[in-house]
Amino acid sequence: MHLSFYNYNTIKLDNERKVITLPNEQLKKIFNYNSLKACLDKCMQNVSWKDSSQKFYLNCLSRLDTLHYKIQNGESIHVKFHEFELNERGKVRHIRSVPFEERIVQKILCSKILIPVLTKTFIYDNGASLKNKGITFTKARLKKHLWDYFLQNNRNNEGYILLMDYTKFFDSIDHDILITMLREKIPDDTIIQFIEQFIRCFDPKYPVSGGKSLGLGSEVSQILSLFFPNKVDHFIKEKLRMKYYGRYMDDSYIIMKNKDELKEILKIITTECAKYKITLNPKKVQIRKLNHDFIYLKDKIRLTETGKIIISPLRKNIRREIQRMKKQFNLVLEYRLSYEQFINFYKGWRGSFMTRYTDRSAIQYTDNLFQSFIREYNRIQSQTIFSLYLSNYLKTNKIKGSVPLQITNEDNIIKEISDNEFTFINEGYTITGDGKIALVIKDYENDAVQDFIRFT
Repeated sequence: MHLSFYNYNTIKLDNERKVITLPNEQLKKIFNYNSLKACLDKCMQNVSWKDSSQKFYLNCLSRLDTLHYKIQNGESIHVKFHEFELNERGKVRHIRSVPFEERIVQKILCSKILIPVLTKTFIYDNGASLKNKGITFTKARLKKHLWDYFLQNNRNNEGYILLMDYTKFFDSIDHDILITMLREKIPDDTIIQFIEQFIRCFDPKYPVSGGKSLGLGSEVSQILSLFFPNKVDHFIKEKLRMKYYGRYMDDSYIIMKNKDELKEILKIITTECAKYKITLNPKKVQIRKLNHDFIYLKDKIRLTETGKIIISPLRKNIRREIQRMKKQFNLVLEYRLSYEQFINFYKGWRGSFMTRYTDRSAIQYTDNLFQSFIREYNRIQSQTIFSLYLSNYLKTNKIKGSVPLQITNEDNIIKEISDNEFTFINEGYTITGDGKIALVIKDYENDAVQDFIRFT
């Protein structure tokens, strides 16, 4: 490999990026009482049903006044976390949710300071937790990179993709390194000290230890976790000249033609990450062929010979949807979920599936399963309604023993009942001598009785 191509001095990073100077008085102007009240209304959106939100809103004027006093006098805003475990598809995550009043302060801090200052330094392919970006944006950029690579490679799908993942990304973020990075962009000690309280609170051992970890459940943590590997992003894009590179939080990729060069680049990136105490997860770092299936952001992706990008769901995702359908159908039979809700749930999932994936072979199986549930529901409903009507008829007319009856099917064909026995919706009905209805479910191919149910 020609290492001169990756010479660190080929391109100099712009260390004199534009920063916003925030004097001490600016902090008081940003967190004035009116801005706190306006931000309260935003924080109440979609969470007004929560107990903590309602309790704060009942005494919002006095609580906002106390919050405003703390900010103006430089007192600490953070009190404590509400900690709980969240099981996300089998993976347990420890969530540290901030109190409602702290959420108001963090939202103003992010919208007025962190986002305007820090996001200007982000690469375009840093796609998580930002406005007009997200997982859909990142997947679209990956498709764009695959197509551009296909065209640049003379319409050839031969190539490799390096998939990288950081080990325990949020828990491994070093506080001292992060604050040093923030000082480069925000040269104001008052602002840095104000931000620092929302960083240091995630490590209970501080100041005994240097401080480590950012928690899930904090808006400040989300923005700072995007910012922390920003120097690594610029290093890969600008010094290593990797055009086809993208990152979504701790998941990133690089597309190249030569596998050996990718291995060398991986070593260089590992060394660069070590400067910021970031480690790559060896179990999740892998190099895959573009014309074979590889997994990125829970999708299975492959570049074909014609340049078409096949995106398929993982099998476990389909199995999870099948299990969800079965559980929901049981809830319908127990009258704990309406029939219309069951249909709407599946239509919503199916619509999302059709927009996300180009390989839609799996949808045929789920469609057939859904139709079987619909047929079963209609059969049970017809059976129940018919049995009730017939029972009521027998009781009302005090009919016992053998009586001549006739029924009409969906095609309005009248069928005579012979010896008080007839079939309806693949069920065998018999009027017994005591005036009750016996339902016999039969296997008509083998003419064998499978079950016996009696309706009073």
